[in-house]
Amino acid sequence: MTYESHRLSILSDEEIQDLYGLPQFNDEDRQLYFDLSPAEKAAAGAIRTASVAAHLILELGYFKAKRQFFTFEAENVENNLRYILQAYFPGREVDDIKSPSRPARVSLQKTVLDLFEYRLCDTEEKTELEAKAQRFAKLSTQPIFILRELLQQLTINRVVAPSYTTLLEDALKSLQAAGQVLGLFVDESISPELPFSAVREKEFLLLDKEQFPIVADYMRKIAFDKGTFEWAYYATLARAFKLWIACRLFLTLAQQRQ
Repeated sequence: MTYESHRLSILSDEEIQDLYGLPQFNDEDRQLYFDLSPAEKAAAGAIRTASVAAHLILELGYFKAKRQFFTFEAENVENNLRYILQAYFPGREVDDIKSPSRPARVSLQKTVLDLFEYRLCDTEEKTELEAKAQRFAKLSTQPIFILRELLQQLTINRVVAPSYTTLLEDALKSLQAAGQVLGLFVDESISPELPFSAVREKEFLLLDKEQFPIVADYMRKIAFDKGTFEWAYYATLARAFKLWIACRLFLTLAQQRQ
């Protein structure tokens, strides 16, 4: 499920970057996050190749910072790798360091998880996460509250947070179901003679009965940002207007050449 920019969102782009973006370290950050404990030094020392060992230290630093794993290009981590080489592999150059293979990266991530006593958010964890989201929804109808509570629970349970999209789905799933329920009232395929009880049965297939009061309460309280909606609409008009200008310019030039 994809939540595009014009759809309901919970976190700002800056907040999403703060949670899920590749850490951006300065020199002080590097000294802090790439400092190794005895157990971490032992894990890095047990690796035969400098390239893989350096990437383990890189993964350790990033995990300390955000409790996340990242996919990155070599140029995006060059300064951090250079610091790691100077600190732990003197004489080595960044150009000597090769990116580990996918199986090697999986192995490195497992080592990081073991060192921090964390685990990945697997299918069972995601099912439990969805159940917790439903429980949190009974305390508050604000999606931001639900999301923050889920993140806190993941930290307490030492579980790596799933993607933002997964958390967004859990926090907004009831609202999406409510939209489908509303769609029943304009569904022309439903006969006007169909008893209301039959329509209600269809509603309960889309949204659990006990969730209706929660979602209804949220929809009554949610604020509609008219200004944001209008500017988003103007942005779509601006793209169409630019295309119209380009077409007019092209036609004018074509006529001048004739």
